[in-house]
Amino acid sequence: MQDRLTKIRNFNYRSSLNKLKNNTYSDRARSTVQKRPFFSFFFALGVLFGFLLLGSILSNLNKKETPKVVLVKEIQTYKLGELPKIKLQAKIEKQGVIKIVAQTPGIVNNINLTEGQTVNAGTVIVSLASNYNGANAASVQRQLAGAQYQNNKDTYEAQKEIIKKQREITDKSKENTEELRRITENSLSDTRGSIDYNEDLLEMLDNSIKSLESMNADGAQTQAILAAKGQRGQLASGVNQLRSGLRQAEYSVGTDNPPTELANIQKDITIKQLEVQEKSLELGKQVSSLQFTLASINESLMYPSAPFDAVIQKIHVQAGQNVTPGTILATISCLTPKGTVVINVPRNIAYSISRTEMTNFSFGKKRISLIPSYISTEATDGQLYSIVYTLPNENSLEATDEEYITADVPIGIINTSSNIPFIPLDAVYQNQDEAYVFVVDGSKVKSKKIQLGVIYGRYVEIENGLDQKDQVVLTRNVVTGDNITIKN
Repeated sequence: MQDRLTKIRNFNYRSSLNKLKNNTYSDRARSTVQKRPFFSFFFALGVLFGFLLLGSILSNLNKKETPKVVLVKEIQTYKLGELPKIKLQAKIEKQGVIKIVAQTPGIVNNINLTEGQTVNAGTVIVSLASNYNGANAASVQRQLAGAQYQNNKDTYEAQKEIIKKQREITDKSKENTEELRRITENSLSDTRGSIDYNEDLLEMLDNSIKSLESMNADGAQTQAILAAKGQRGQLASGVNQLRSGLRQAEYSVGTDNPPTELANIQKDITIKQLEVQEKSLELGKQVSSLQFTLASINESLMYPSAPFDAVIQKIHVQAGQNVTPGTILATISCLTPKGTVVINVPRNIAYSISRTEMTNFSFGKKRISLIPSYISTEATDGQLYSIVYTLPNENSLEATDEEYITADVPIGIINTSSNIPFIPLDAVYQNQDEAYVFVVDGSKVKSKKIQLGVIYGRYVEIENGLDQKDQVVLTRNVVTGDNITIKN
């Protein structure tokens, strides 16, 4: 080994090259290359390829043949017939969490409760006053209305009794008038008899006067004649008075004559006046009651209270603060709150929502599934329709009013006789002329041309090109003919 190293160190390249140039074979080679350069070039190239081929054969003699590796891609698929789901934003509407606001201007006089305290319905939360001294004008007005109402109540029965007595007086007056008319009517015959008797006396006096006048030739009967004429005058005057009284009596007792009619009209007027007076009395009592109720309501505005059994969540004001209508005084929550989740969507989506499939909600760290309790048939928010879900009690307690959460809503098929399927948009490939998808064909992938319909969120209707048994490939890194295995 040491000898070989010594020879290598002592090797002289220049002397060896000179020997090669002086060699006879070298001369012949140079001569041949100079005469036939192309032949020499291709000959050298062939020798080089020969050595390369021989080296390749010798290097593979001891190698074992490795089998060809077939690439199998793992894919995800979507089966036709599954309902597509679209992501929508839902709003929580929690019932039983309200803000108590001032409904009248005033000064905060007293805060009766603190945060976390449980109260019953009707418990006063905050007391308001009309001024900083604590005076309350609404309470004074309520007291004034109460006194007026109490006075009306106390005098009501007495006034009703007075009206009743006045009605009795009217009836008695009418009865008295009727009795007087009957008495007058009964006296008519006596009056007529007196008139007839006096007329007979007048006739007798007239005959006596005539007789005396016939015997008064010498004036001896003059005095007697004068006395008879005087008696006749008095008797005639009495007859005239009786006839006048008879005419008046006949006039007054006639039922069709004005006196009787006036008496009847006067009675009707009196009765109507009493009826109006009684109704006015009743109205006055009702009005005073309503005024007292109204004053009580106005007074209650100065004492905001809990409308139901609740827990005080927050007091927003402090004593002495001036508040106006709309100022938030306190936030309270019902002991057993109820909550709903509302999704507002266009009409076509509202009519496509599945009423039997569960909608999944991301509720904080939890996921809950609910079925729609109601889908509105009319627009409720502009041109949007409402889909309402009822939250379970345990979720209502954890919910925040007006909180927005994410919902995966299943879309159903409007026409139940239709077989139009839905597939995810991510599975669709498109160019300028057509759209197509990859489907599972045994253990390989093949493409199918499709016709697209309406898009719902991340899904699209397929109007033509797919069969119900097809499994659509969702994985994007495949081409036609790829070997595949379906990922579970």
